[in-house]
Amino acid sequence: MSWQLKDHVSIDTEKWNQCVLSSPYFRHYALTSYLNNACENWQALILGDYEAVWPLPIKSVPVKRLFQPLLAQQLGPFGTFSDEDFRDGITYLRSSFFTGNIKFNERITKAHLPAMVGHTNVELSLNAEYAELKKQYNRNVKSNLKKAEKLGLEVEALQDTDNIIQMFQENKGKTLDLLDAAFYNQVRDIYDAFLQQGEAFGLRAVLNGTSVAEVLVLSTHNRLLLLFSASNDKARECGAMHKLIDTVIQQFADTGTILDFEGSNDEGLAYFYESFGGQKKDYYQFQFRDIRNPLTKLRR
Repeated sequence: MSWQLKDHVSIDTEKWNQCVLSSPYFRHYALTSYLNNACENWQALILGDYEAVWPLPIKSVPVKRLFQPLLAQQLGPFGTFSDEDFRDGITYLRSSFFTGNIKFNERITKAHLPAMVGHTNVELSLNAEYAELKKQYNRNVKSNLKKAEKLGLEVEALQDTDNIIQMFQENKGKTLDLLDAAFYNQVRDIYDAFLQQGEAFGLRAVLNGTSVAEVLVLSTHNRLLLLFSASNDKARECGAMHKLIDTVIQQFADTGTILDFEGSNDEGLAYFYESFGGQKKDYYQFQFRDIRNPLTKLRR
């Protein structure tokens, strides 16, 4: 079998999503509902009758290039494919795009492509009762949960995304010049798309009637994805984010679900996620650049 290239509007959406969902390396990022809202344009490599699929977010100006959407941590191929199939896919991409930037799911290791950069994610398997999972919390988490209880912090369902976006922009967002209006619109659109499918929920931590921290979570198949979160200075004083994460863990305890913290190379964030008992998971990034004249590919 060989890979077939299709524009995303011509794929069989049901077969595509079923392939992604049935993969042991399932990630929300590769579902059509996610891709359609995380990037303006994408194409697809398909192996056989959707035995394997490979989403390709693309930009065409000034040259045709493969890129990794800011909100998609891991892509690459999903489904059933051999190492030879993978190598054929890489060869095709290198011959078709002037530049490429791909962050693979865990199926692809440095054994496949030695010249890759490693990144770290953090996940927690919710395969035990809450009381057992809570034993994995470190001292800092337990202390913050006691603080939240003492101060009367309450957790409520989030009704919309307006406040969480504003809260992020007024706090953490101030230090991130890379994030523009399009990014925040993508957050809203991704969350709304999964919410309409009954596969998303939001929570907020309320102190004295005021929201101090909020989270958006995607819940599909056997995986929870911490899509987006925001907090203010007050949240750090009352353990608000600790309380929100603990609430999610309590709700899904003993279900076998994986809580994907969408961990970061940032040591502080990684430590925070690991403090709940989360485990580090490695994934890899591959970049290439065609050294030939880009006009050759512009004419294709």
